[in-house]
Amino acid sequence: MTIRFAPPIGIAPAALRSRTAAVGIRVLLVHSLFDVLALVAALVVFRLVPAAAPGVPGEPWRIHPLYIAAASFGATVGAYLAGSANLWLSGIGGVGRSIEGAIAGAIIAIEALKWRSGVQG
Repeated sequence: MTIRFAPPIGIAPAALRSRTAAVGIRVLLVHSLFDVLALVAALVVFRLVPAAAPGVPGEPWRIHPLYIAAASFGATVGAYLAGSANLWLSGIGGVGRSIEGAIAGAIIAIEALKWRSGVQG
């Protein structure tokens, strides 16, 4: 059984679709604006934050060549495992993703990489 709602009185279906499309474009523009602002903020922080002081270990991705690959793989696996488990436990079928699972998966993968390669800290 399908329930159909009539458009508001005085608005033709084509006009309603046009209005909905205009709202969608406006939302997309606002979202894109904030994406650009986030990128600019990240670049400003990258340029203004001083480099590490002497004696401080370097960036982890320069210490081990597989650091970024391990983090990416762990984040992907963790996101899908936790997201899908959440859906399954909720009684909903399908595949899902979870940001918490991605963070946990990346941490676990990096710690495993550090343990296997003998990196301390």
